[in-house]
Amino acid sequence: MQQIRFWFIFCFMLGLSLMIGSCSKDDPVSPTPKGSMTLTITNDVGEPVIGASVTWTSDLGMEGNEQLSDSVGVVKISDLVAATYHIVATLPVSENYRFQGDLNISLQAGQQVVNTLVVRMNTAGLKINEVYFCGCGTRYFYDQFIELYNGSADTIYLDNSIIFVCTAKDFSGLDSDNDGDLDYSWIDSATGDERKCITYVTKLFGNGTEYPVLPGEYRVVAADAIDHTKNETESFDLSNADFEFTNINFPNDEMNDLVPDYENILLGDCGYVSNLDFMLSLATGFVGIASGEDSKYCDGIDFDTIWDGVEYSRNEDHVQQVDNKLETGFTGVGIESYSRKSIQRIRPGYDTNNSKLDFEILENPTPGSW
Repeated sequence: MQQIRFWFIFCFMLGLSLMIGSCSKDDPVSPTPKGSMTLTITNDVGEPVIGASVTWTSDLGMEGNEQLSDSVGVVKISDLVAATYHIVATLPVSENYRFQGDLNISLQAGQQVVNTLVVRMNTAGLKINEVYFCGCGTRYFYDQFIELYNGSADTIYLDNSIIFVCTAKDFSGLDSDNDGDLDYSWIDSATGDERKCITYVTKLFGNGTEYPVLPGEYRVVAADAIDHTKNETESFDLSNADFEFTNINFPNDEMNDLVPDYENILLGDCGYVSNLDFMLSLATGFVGIASGEDSKYCDGIDFDTIWDGVEYSRNEDHVQQVDNKLETGFTGVGIESYSRKSIQRIRPGYDTNNSKLDFEILENPTPGSW
């Protein structure tokens, strides 16, 4: 009896193992297929760019190793999982100039993508890439915005940076005492009166690494980060802007609680409290961005801390006001108020410190993109 029981158990276990083996063999677990990207790096006239450094990051937090474009400008990136990839290509030309471009690709599982990544000449560093100041429709100007672009090969942090504006009324003598600072105020030689040059100074308070801008990325700072098309059909939806300008002293300021603020810091320490809503001049002005290392604007803002600045005027006979340390020309001639046009660099981040050469007029502004 015991012998019969042993053989029964043995046969049962043998059959069970064969069943398990058979199931495993018949129903294998298929690996998720990997994808690839074959990219041709070209300049903006279609010529291949050889030796460009190509790197990538994904929305899953992955980073790729640097690869160089080959003798025909091609880079192949393999063994990729399904994700959205941000690819950046750079080729330094000198200490201050480089070819740079970026591209976003959403890759499906197993997909083989072939695409072209265009690089353009630009200047290293953070730049004011587009300014929309003129408004649209019937006297609607609350939709103004400033677009920033990182043309460097490094991440730049906007934490504690300041954006400042000089408007048409007192726009003159930006370094009247020749001390290497952008003047907060100046003395009118005709009247002896002190005039304020800087109308707005705003600051983005952060912990130092809270607000990164990766190479090739754009950031939009809106006067009001709301959907302006609800107020003016010709306008823009800026509710997804990266930042907005706010002033706690202006009670009617429209604010988006989901968007970080460049806050007004003209709070009376220089004898002047700003209770105005942020606004760019519709005709003539200067807008600048600085690191914020020198934000004691009462005695001027140190030129060495200013990352970039743009002077604009719709008037052809306008006389340049910005000190040559910052600019040697102005842009925007011919833009009429409420014409819904903007000024944008001819290439992302391209900067020769002459806005007359660096910018063009856009019929259709492009906040957050090229």
